[in-house]
Amino acid sequence: MGERFSPGFRDLLKTFDLPVIEAHAGTIFGLWRDLRLAYFNPWWLKFAEENDGEPSISLDWGLGRSLLDSVPDILRPFYRDLYGNALQQGRLPPLQHEYECSSADLFRRFMMTVYPLRQGEGFLVVNSLVVEKAHDPHERKDNEPDPGTYIGDDGLIRQCSNCRRTKNAKEPNRWDWVSAWVAEPPARTSHTLCAFCLAHYYPGP
Repeated sequence: MGERFSPGFRDLLKTFDLPVIEAHAGTIFGLWRDLRLAYFNPWWLKFAEENDGEPSISLDWGLGRSLLDSVPDILRPFYRDLYGNALQQGRLPPLQHEYECSSADLFRRFMMTVYPLRQGEGFLVVNSLVVEKAHDPHERKDNEPDPGTYIGDDGLIRQCSNCRRTKNAKEPNRWDWVSAWVAEPPARTSHTLCAFCLAHYYPGP
């Protein structure tokens, strides 16, 4: 990936300590008011590299791409409201949202902090690690990546975009941990939310 600042966005960060943002060991990105990507700190790419997100992140997620393109349909209203509320609330205190983003080997929970920038022209979004630990096999029993168990009648595998569990096609209310598909989702994977994550991390008004 080349340039990490959209023209003019650096000026919106004058009230922040830019060297601290650049050195922060967490993913930080900037958005214009319309939620187009305007800035990435170096950890954006490092996190992608460490979680098998490259080269697709560099190829597909350059400046100007809408953040909402990465969000499952079921969550787009939530994120539109989140950033809209951040604008209404103002900079202090910043709006926060906790979410899970686990890997095949590690349980991870993050805190997203959204800072509206000068006169609502954009946002600075800081993602800080809250919890990181190895998965507990008693809490998340690993399941075999059996297509017969998980492929639905429409030919799709459904994975929760938050906790990364996979929907059991034979028992529709059950979501299983399939670490092999967390590490490398099959081609016909559709991302949605399981009922638990929808209720716990993204409750309605």
